[in-house]
Amino acid sequence: RVFVCWSRDNKATLQKVEERHPLAFSTLSTSDMPNVLPRLPAVRDLVKMYGLSARSQLGQNFILDKNITDKITASAGVSYADALVVEVGPGPGLLTRSILETGVKNVVAVERDVRFLPTLTQLAEASEDKLKILSGDILKIPHSDILNAARIFTSPSMSSTSTINSSDNIHIIGNLPFNVASPLLLQFLHMQSRREGLFGVGNVHMTLMFQEEVGQRLAANVGTKHRGRLSVMAQSLCDVRIVYEVPSSVFVPIPKVDNNM
Repeated sequence: RVFVCWSRDNKATLQKVEERHPLAFSTLSTSDMPNVLPRLPAVRDLVKMYGLSARSQLGQNFILDKNITDKITASAGVSYADALVVEVGPGPGLLTRSILETGVKNVVAVERDVRFLPTLTQLAEASEDKLKILSGDILKIPHSDILNAARIFTSPSMSSTSTINSSDNIHIIGNLPFNVASPLLLQFLHMQSRREGLFGVGNVHMTLMFQEEVGQRLAANVGTKHRGRLSVMAQSLCDVRIVYEVPSSVFVPIPKVDNNM
C-alpha cells in the first residue's frame, strides 16, 4: 500500500517515514492541500444542539444540503484567495463553510439573529482568522464597519494590513431572508449608483437568493412579461443573470415558492 500523508505539526515523524520508504511516500506542502476546514460538527447537528429553528417573522429558510451550498458558491465565481467575500445572513453557517473551502482568506459574515453567533463563532475559530463575524442588521451596518472587520481601509489616515489586489475582487453572497431581499437589493443599487460603501472600493459581484418571481423580474429581457421598473433599474447598473434555480424542497422549512440565484 502507498500512503500519502500531510501534517502541519508532525513533520519530523513524516521525515523518518520518508527515509524508510523513499519511493512509496511523499509529503504534501500546505499549498498542495485542498481547502478543508478542521473537523466540525455537521450543521444539521448544530441546529439540533442549539435548538435553531427558522423564524418566519425574520423570513428565514435554511439550506442544510452542502451540495447545494457548494453549487451556490461555484455560481458566485469566487476564485481568488485575496477576494473579500461579504456573506449576508449566514444563519447556521453551511454556505459559509462552502465559501471558506474555496480558499478565500477574507470573509465577513453579517448576521442579525444572535442565536447563530455561537455556531458562527465556532466556525470563525476553526477558519484560522479567515472569517470575521459582524452582529447586526445589514440594512443598518455602515459598510466602513465591514471594511474594518476585513482589515481593508479606504481612508489614507488608516494603515491597511490587508488589501484587495483586484478591483473586481469583492463579492456579496447571501441566501437572503425573504423579508429583507427586496429592500436590501434597492439599497445596494442606490449605493452602486452613487459609488458608496463597498461599491466605492471597486466593482462588486453580487450573488443573491431571491424568490423566483423577483429573480425573473430582475433578469427579464425587453418585451417579456416580467419586464418592469425593477428590471430597468437593476440592468442599468448591473449585468444581471440567473445562474442557478433553487427548488423550494432544499430549504428548511420548505417555502411556498422556488428561488433563483
